[in-house]
This record gives sequence, C-alpha cells and structure tokens, in this order.
Amino acid sequence: MILTSDGVIEANSPTSEMVGFARLEQVVADGPAASAEVMLEHLRAAVDAFVMSGEPHDDVTIVVVRV
Repeated sequence: MILTSDGVIEANSPTSEMVGFARLEQVVADGPAASAEVMLEHLRAAVDAFVMSGEPHDDVTIVVVRV
C-alpha cells in the first residue's frame, strides 16, 4: 500500500508539468517490490528527478507499507 500527500501528485517540473496520477502509477509499476524501504527510495528518487532542483510548493509525504 502506498499513501501520498497531494504534494506528490502536484509536484512540478521546471516546465510546470505536474507529476500527476498516471505518472505516479507508472513509477510504482516500474518500481522494485523487494521491500517497502526500497520502493520508498525509488519513489523519492523519481519525484526528485522530476522536480529537479525546484522547490516543492507543498509537503511531499510518501508512506509505503508492505505486508
């Protein structure tokens, strides 16, 4: 289970494009399933790479739970 704040979906690229639900779903689908920690690192890296050096305009919260 992956929970995110709206700041993840609304994170902007330097060209003002948002991450959006479809892109986040693709990042999750392409991500590693080894552990919750590895998936969290993958998601954080993907959002950071998308935003590049931009400052977040909102909180960026991600919780990954694997049972």
